[in-house]
Amino acid sequence: MKPTIRNKLVAGFAAVLALMAVVAGIGGYAVFSLRRSAFDATRVGARLNSIALEIQVHNLEAARKVKNYMGLAQSAGAQQKRDMYLEEARFEIHEIQSLTKTAIGIAKTPAIRGKFEAIAGAVSQYEQALGKTVEANRRARIALKPRQQRLTMKTSLRAWTTTHKMANLPEKTPASRPSRPLNAPAAGRWVW
Repeated sequence: MKPTIRNKLVAGFAAVLALMAVVAGIGGYAVFSLRRSAFDATRVGARLNSIALEIQVHNLEAARKVKNYMGLAQSAGAQQKRDMYLEEARFEIHEIQSLTKTAIGIAKTPAIRGKFEAIAGAVSQYEQALGKTVEANRRARIALKPRQQRLTMKTSLRAWTTTHKMANLPEKTPASRPSRPLNAPAAGRWVW
C-alpha cells in the first residue's frame, strides 16, 4: 500500500477506532467487575447482619432459659424441667458458637472478624460460667435435700431468724418487713 494521504487518513481513523474499542472493553470490564464486587459485598454484609441478628435471638433465648433454670433451682420435684431448661440453654449457646464460626469464616475485613471473635470468646466464658453455676447448684441441692425434708414451717422460721441473728441483721419476720426497697434510706442511713 502506497502511503498516500487517503491511506494515511484511513489508517489513522482505524487506529483511533481500535484504541476506542480497547478503552470501551476495559471500561466495561471494570464496571461489571465493580458491580459483581458490590453485589458480593452487599451479599456478605447482609449475611453477616443476618448472622448477628440470629446471634442476638439465640442470646436472648439462652438468657431466658438460664433464668427459668435458676428460678427452678431451689424448688423440689422440678428436676425434669430444670434439665430441660439447661439442655435448651446449652443448645442456644452451641448455636451462637456455630454462628460466630460461620461469621468469622465469611468476614472480609479483620475489624469485622475481630468483633465476631470477641463474641466467640464471650460465649465460651459464658458457657464456662454456666457450667460452674450448674455444678454449684447441684452441690447445694444435694446438700440441702435431707435438710429440706426435715424442715417444717416452725423450724424454717426459726432457721430464718437464726440466720438473721448470725448476720447481725435486725430481727424482723417476713410479715413485718418494710415495703420500701432495700436500698432506700431509713432514718438517715442506708439499709442493705
